[in-house]
Amino acid sequence: MKFGALAAATIISLTTLGGCASSVVDGDVKRIDGSSRTATSNSLQQMSESLPNYERCLLKAAILRIQLGDADSAKIVNAGQNGNSDPLGAMINGMSYRQILDLSQRYPDKAGHSCKP
Repeated sequence: MKFGALAAATIISLTTLGGCASSVVDGDVKRIDGSSRTATSNSLQQMSESLPNYERCLLKAAILRIQLGDADSAKIVNAGQNGNSDPLGAMINGMSYRQILDLSQRYPDKAGHSCKP
């Protein structure tokens, strides 16, 4: 799957998936289960649904920023070689909302975001 299609699929999954999603919970802090594409998508969906609209927008922007900024990194390439078919999941596995936002700041904002509080 090409990177653009993966980014689009992730963004779409954040807005359209429903139902039960499993995520690791540490107290009240939801964390991402990046063990597979499905687990990543489901836990991102659950995290997204638990956030107010502004924070939901920031999460989507952060995920896109990570994907665009790390598309060619060794971490992405190694994820597939290490048996994880989900490079994004490998990067954000176990992370909380705040940690995902912090990780996204390592990369330039190539897409820009228009989240309004």
